[in-house]
This record gives sequence, structure tokens and C-alpha cells, in this order.
Amino acid sequence: MAKSDEKEFLLLVYHSSEAPRELINSTMHHKRAWYLLEKWCGKGWYEYGVVLDRGWLTCEGKRKAREWEDNDER
Repeated sequence: MAKSDEKEFLLLVYHSSEAPRELINSTMHHKRAWYLLEKWCGKGWYEYGVVLDRGWLTCEGKRKAREWEDNDER
């Protein structure tokens, strides 16, 4: 089960044109954010090249964000 901050961060990454690095400093502690990004990598929701906080959501990650967004609207 995801905590509310995880859902908020996933939706923020999904809707933003900025890399997660720019979002982290204004949303949560960097250690929590990096933990979530690593968790998402393990689930196949997120990929990155060289640096974890410069990655992107995969199709599966985007699908999960839309799912959580739809559930929140109900």
C-alpha cells in the first residue's frame, strides 16, 4: 500500500515536464524521494540512465499514475 506522499510524488512526476531532481527539493526530503524512485525502478515504473533523479516514468509508471489519479477523483 502506498502512502499519500508517494502517490502525490508519482502524480507530480507524471504531470511535470521537469526531471524529478527539480521536483524533489520543493516536495520532500531527498532521501525519501530517492527511496521511492528506487522502489519504482524495482516495480518497472521508472527508468534512468546515469543518475537516479534524472529518470523518467515508464509506460507502466504512467499507467499507475493515471490509476491513482482516477481513484482519487472518485
